[in-house]
Amino acid sequence: MYGLGIYLIVFSVFVFFLPEKLIEAANNVPANPLQTPAHIVPEWYFLPFYAILRSVPDLAGGVVAMALSVLIFAAMPFLDRSKIPGGSRYRPAYRAMFYLFIMNIFVLGYVGAKPVTQSLALLDN
Repeated sequence: MYGLGIYLIVFSVFVFFLPEKLIEAANNVPANPLQTPAHIVPEWYFLPFYAILRSVPDLAGGVVAMALSVLIFAAMPFLDRSKIPGGSRYRPAYRAMFYLFIMNIFVLGYVGAKPVTQSLALLDN
């Protein structure tokens, strides 16, 4: 109960006295319906999915790719059929793929936060 009380006090300080400390300053700019700013990006936890959606040129293909990336998370409990608990200790390939997965999430988050630029190769087509 003591830890919960401390957490609620700190949470209340941010909610009531410092509400703008944890949000981006661009969120306070009044909306202009005639112009969409190019620098708007989703929150950090949506950036990998936003990068996947943005990387596929077809709208339906991007939505399908993003949906499949979420469905992979739903399928993960069924993919591990090992009888040994804590199996990553005994399977180095599993551990390497896990670290590759984590690195992929960080790279997609970094790419999703970058502004969109047109490549010269795309302009030639």
